[in-house]
Parts: sequence; C-alpha cells; structure tokens
Amino acid sequence: SEGRGGNRFATILMYMSDMEEGAGGETVFSRARLAGDDVPTSTEVIKTMRESGELDSISPGSWEENMIGQCRTNLSVRPKKARAVLFYSQFPNGKEDPKSFHGACPVLGDHSKWACNLWVWNA
Repeated sequence: SEGRGGNRFATILMYMSDMEEGAGGETVFSRARLAGDDVPTSTEVIKTMRESGELDSISPGSWEENMIGQCRTNLSVRPKKARAVLFYSQFPNGKEDPKSFHGACPVLGDHSKWACNLWVWNA
C-alpha cells in the first residue's frame, strides 16, 4: 500500500471451528462502526458484561477488555467452521482501505478458536 511498503491487497480468513454466540473469537473490523441509534458505546458494553460476570476472566482496563468493547460495537464476524471471510486491504488504485483494519476478539470462557489466513499479494 502507498506509504506503508506492503502490497497485500486481499485476505481470506478461513475458520476451522465454530464459536457460540457470546463466546468471543470474532474477527472485528475496528474502523467499521455499526450503524444505528441503538448501538451501545464500548464503555456501555464493557459495563454490562462486567455486571453479568461475562468478563470475570478478563482484567479490568486490559487490552483484551478494550478489544471486547470494539468487538461488540463494530462490524465483526463470528467464526463458523468451513466458512471464510474475504476482504480487501486496498482500493483498486492501490491506496490502503482503513476500514480493512481488523483484529481477533478474545475468546471467552473455555472455548478454542482455530483459523488460518491466506494473504494475496501484488507481484
């Protein structure tokens, strides 16, 4: 991408395990905020999850806690075995697409997530 030295233009993320709703492990696009007036803030999500005990295994104020807030307030994809997500890191003109920035949401409780990446590069 322009200014970053890389030329990865697409990612295919393949899921090899299922994650139950609420178990974490989603792929989150942290710059792609969900639309709508009823979307809570990250702070509200964390407070609600703390009160319910869902975050008992996560340290308050940690990067994991912050990431969970992002996972519940931005576009995210829950892993489903044998499915894949394809997204592009660049626009057709080669400039980086900032909404493609992504991360892995922490897995909550006694669950496991398995996935693999296939990165597609320009030659």
